[in-house]
Amino acid sequence: MPFRVRIRIHFRARKPLPRGLIFGSRAVIGQGATVNPQILKAIQDRYEQRDIKGACEAQYATNVLVDQCKNATEFFKRYITEKGYKVQPYARAAGSPYPTASGALSAADYEAYKRLLETELAKFPV
Repeated sequence: MPFRVRIRIHFRARKPLPRGLIFGSRAVIGQGATVNPQILKAIQDRYEQRDIKGACEAQYATNVLVDQCKNATEFFKRYITEKGYKVQPYARAAGSPYPTASGALSAADYEAYKRLLETELAKFPV
């Protein structure tokens, strides 16, 4: 097995996904993969087209969305419910892995983030 296959590098939200792709990343986890997968796809597509500037622009949009979201889980559940998808509550068997819970998302916070998300998504059409 080649040495590069055995190395695992974790790139956090602040670190550009393009850097991870350069090192051979093949997967991503986190709120971006759930809330804005088309932007993550834009990072990958632009990287594969050798458009590093474009990949970094898409990464910046992801970072803005991560930074501005006060409660990604609550936002996403409300957002997809609004879009017509049924959301059922699911309890984690081992409890929440997060040390502290995010505060509730006000209607104003929800609407502001929704506008931001849809503005950023529009920059990266499917």
